[in-house]
Amino acid sequence: MRKEYSTRLRDLTFGPKGPLLIGIIYLIYWQIALRTPYDSLFIFVLSTIIAMFFQLLFITKLAKHISQTRSAILLAGASVVIFLIGYISTHLHPPIVPLIELMMIPGLSSLIIMCFASSIGVLLSGIIREKNLIPPVSLVAALVDWYTVMGGGPVHQIMTKAPNLAKPFLIKLPPIAHGSHGAAPALFIGFADFMFIAFFYACVYRFSMNEKKTFIGLCITLIVYMLVVSQADRLGSWAQALPALVPVAIVLLVANWRHFHYQRSELLAILYAGLIVIAVATGIWYLQHRQSSFHRNRSPQSESAGTVKMGAFLDRSVIKSADENYSCRTELFLL
Repeated sequence: MRKEYSTRLRDLTFGPKGPLLIGIIYLIYWQIALRTPYDSLFIFVLSTIIAMFFQLLFITKLAKHISQTRSAILLAGASVVIFLIGYISTHLHPPIVPLIELMMIPGLSSLIIMCFASSIGVLLSGIIREKNLIPPVSLVAALVDWYTVMGGGPVHQIMTKAPNLAKPFLIKLPPIAHGSHGAAPALFIGFADFMFIAFFYACVYRFSMNEKKTFIGLCITLIVYMLVVSQADRLGSWAQALPALVPVAIVLLVANWRHFHYQRSELLAILYAGLIVIAVATGIWYLQHRQSSFHRNRSPQSESAGTVKMGAFLDRSVIKSADENYSCRTELFLL
C-alpha cells in the first residue's frame, strides 16, 4: 500500500505526464508570453493555442491523477488555503511581503484556481454511477451554460452588473506583451468550465472510455472556440462571450458514443426530457429578451465615446500611463 502511494505521488509530481510538471511548464510559458511582443496576429494565435493546450492538459491529467476522493479533497483544501492566504496577504495593511512575492508569480493564481476547479469536478463526478448517465448530464449542463451566458441568466447578470465579483474566479490565459499592434485582447475562461471538463474527464477515465479522442477533441474544439472569442471585434457582439460547455458536451458525446447503450424506452425518456428542457429554456430566454427590449425602448440611453453598452461582455478600458501614452485592452470571456 505504501509503495503504491509512493508510486502515485512520484507520477503526480515528476512523472513525464505528471500534472505538476505540466503546471511548471505552464508557469514558464507565462514568463515567455509576457516578454513576447504582440507584433502580428500569428503571434497572438500561436500563444492562444499553446496556452489552451497546456491548460487542458493540466486539467485532464490532474483529474486523472486525483480520481480518488481523498486526493481530490486534499487538493481542494490546499487550493482554498493557498488562495485565501494570497488574497488576505495582498489586502493587509501593511501587506505580508513574502507571501505577496510568492502569489505575484505570473500565472500562479490561475494554476491554483484550476487545481480547485479540477478537484471539485472530480468530487462531483462521483455522483455518476454508470456511464449511461453521462449523455443526459452533459446535455443538461450545456443547456444550463447556454442559458446562464447567452440567455440572460446569472452569469450574464453578474458579468454585466458586477464583473469585479467574478474576476477572482476567472482563469486568465497568458497575455502577450504590448507590441506594434498595441495591447492584445485579454482572454478569460470561467471556473465552471474547467470544473465540468474535469468532471467529465474523470468519468471518461473511471469508465475506461476513450481518453485520447476526448482530449484531442477538447483541444481542437476549445482552441477554435477561444480564437473565435478573441476575434469578437470583427465577428460581432455574439462572439464576445460564448458558453464553453456546449462544445464540451458535443465532443464528449461524439468521442465516446460507442460506449453508451440504451434501450428504446430509455432513449425516448431522454428525448422527451431534452425537448422539455429546451422548450423551458427557450421560453425563459424569449421572455427575458422581450422584457429587456421593452425597457430599452422605454428609457433609451445614449452611449458616450469609447464605451460599450451595458449588457455586452466586451469590457473595453483605456488606461493612461505615467508618460501619458494610451493603451486599449479588450477583455473576452469563455464562460
